[in-house]
Amino acid sequence: MRLKEFIKIIEEKIPPQIAIKGDKVGLITPTNNINVEKVLLLMDYIATDQIPYDDYDLLILHHPPQLKPPIPTYVIHSNWDIIKGGACDALANKLKLKVIDTITEGLGRICETNIRLETFIEEIRRRLKAEEVRIVNFKRNLKIDKIAIVSGFGLNPKMIKKVHEKNVKVYLSGDLTQEGAILAKNLDLTLIDAGHHTTELPGLYKLGELLSQLGVEVRIMDTKTPWETIKWNP
Repeated sequence: MRLKEFIKIIEEKIPPQIAIKGDKVGLITPTNNINVEKVLLLMDYIATDQIPYDDYDLLILHHPPQLKPPIPTYVIHSNWDIIKGGACDALANKLKLKVIDTITEGLGRICETNIRLETFIEEIRRRLKAEEVRIVNFKRNLKIDKIAIVSGFGLNPKMIKKVHEKNVKVYLSGDLTQEGAILAKNLDLTLIDAGHHTTELPGLYKLGELLSQLGVEVRIMDTKTPWETIKWNP
């Protein structure tokens, strides 16, 4: 399939115009109208010889790259987070949550449930294979009827305020900061940070399923969290 045709099909299914303003999505490397047969799908571009980029015709990334990749590259970012059936819905499905609303402007999901906080944390560990979580306002035996979720980057003050306005008491996402944690502490909102990469991984595999239906060979590689956690011995 020619590149222009392939991109046209992608953009019919995941329109770039629904992305957050200023987000770098779409074809980011000028290239000829090459033939696309083999696609490599990654969360992030990692400059390493361990990934055989030259074996593929096109690189599709979820996050815009910080360095220029060696092959033609297309980015599907916040438009995939927002669209129905995309990254946020994939996260909800992975956690067996029923979506009932969005948080703001199509971003994030509010889910209906009936579970206690400790049980939900165990579900995160088991279903997302989260190695660790950080929690603000941990409340033992808290019964949860609604949970807000955002794949990736949601634990920022702007989104925390939006979730609080929706009268939701528990919020799962990634990228927790000191500022966001203090805000949530004062709002009495329970935050669960399972990690940016971990909460986006279900969406990456869902995207791979969609791309595989478009007549090309797709390989998904999990580039893992870009750091290691050192745990001190007591």
